[in-house]
Amino acid sequence: MHDLDLISTETIIQMRDRPKVVVWAKRMKDAGKKAAVSRAKTLTKRKWHLAGIKAAQTRKENTLKHSVYLTPSEKESLRQDKQDSLKRLQ
Repeated sequence: MHDLDLISTETIIQMRDRPKVVVWAKRMKDAGKKAAVSRAKTLTKRKWHLAGIKAAQTRKENTLKHSVYLTPSEKESLRQDKQDSLKRLQ
């Protein structure tokens, strides 16, 4: 707009030299609402993510439980995996 002479050079200089004060109240008007929505989305995603991890662990356990060829050491390893995954979820 300055190039088209719609705004004078003096005005540009005044705007440049004026002390800049940010009024955060105008910028933060809806920040709380946006943050609440974002938190809700994140919690929902995390809930479904953890449910998926738990379901995968259960499928793995059920598959291995019904396996005829499961040795005692494999059973112990399965129990240990379950305990480790439960600790990670908390």
